Amino acid sequence: MIKMNNNIVLIAGIFAIIAIVAIAGCTGSASNNPTGTPDASTAASPGTTGSSTTPNGTTGSSAALTTNASQPVTIRFGIIPGSDTTQTVMTKYEPLRAYLENSTGYKWELYVGTDYTSVITAMQTKHIEVGSYGPLSYAVAADNAGAQAFAQGLDKNGDLYYHSTIQATPAVAQALGITTPLNGTDGLKTLKTKLDAHQGQYTLAYVDPESTSGYGVFRGTASIVGLDPSTEFKKTAFLGGHPAVGLAVAAGTSDMGVMSDSTLNKMLSDGEIKNGSVVELWVSDPIPNSPIAYRSDLPQDEKDKIANAFINAPSDVLVNSTGSYSFKAADDSVYAPVHDLAIALSKLTT
Repeated sequence: MIKMNNNIVLIAGIFAIIAIVAIAGCTGSASNNPTGTPDASTAASPGTTGSSTTPNGTTGSSAALTTNASQPVTIRFGIIPGSDTTQTVMTKYEPLRAYLENSTGYKWELYVGTDYTSVITAMQTKHIEVGSYGPLSYAVAADNAGAQAFAQGLDKNGDLYYHSTIQATPAVAQALGITTPLNGTDGLKTLKTKLDAHQGQYTLAYVDPESTSGYGVFRGTASIVGLDPSTEFKKTAFLGGHPAVGLAVAAGTSDMGVMSDSTLNKMLSDGEIKNGSVVELWVSDPIPNSPIAYRSDLPQDEKDKIANAFINAPSDVLVNSTGSYSFKAADDSVYAPVHDLAIALSKLTT
């Protein structure tokens, strides 16, 4: 369970976001995409088995579950690709797909989206039954696509949360005078003060507009402390995946990057990023780990089989695909602060 003091900090921060937005008179309707990035109308076709579908339903099988008693139920599993190619994602997820098929007795197909929004849209239009989401994209999917979290990932140590971080090149960290990470809202306020002296000098990379640790938590906290990325940085850009952000900072093609600590740690341990090539400037308050969700309109017996399969899945089947070492039954109330954050972010104009 999330510690109470951290929840209070996160919830208080969210209320502050909403208050600041109201006071500033920010306008604009809420949407599934707070930054206005266009929805992906097409994406990689699902699965290594069976027929294929696209988010707009122009090809492949029917959007409804198979109901013919002589044929197995088909479950289409939507996955956010990050910076991997479609084929790489398919290869990573194939052991899990085969396990789920064997465990449930259903036919499972993989749908690899083009970004977070495409997986939300695919569930909204009933072209997938199950989706892998980040906390923020799940909040949007729950509010707009009927998503219902049933499993929450645990890391190697059994922790239920992770953090958003800002990584920087060693040269930038030295120029800012930061040798140890700044923490939470107060830490970001300190970072803003340091950045003010270099305003418009540095570039910043994000993951995706619907990424919790690669955009949302930083952007929401930034609004609390008055840090406006559009004026503070020379340029900001969405790179599509956490690994892409880490590699960009390590290579010096971006001065700073917002990404999850869990991805950073894995990239360091795997040797994808060399120790010392990036410096951690800021660490957020804890964020609940990502959920797996199914459509809330599925029959209950199918929901039960799907949930049991994920919760009982072997670690070696899970870790190379989902990044989680195990899953526990999800408590949707854990994501309540993220729902509020999604609403607040949708109202920001910059």
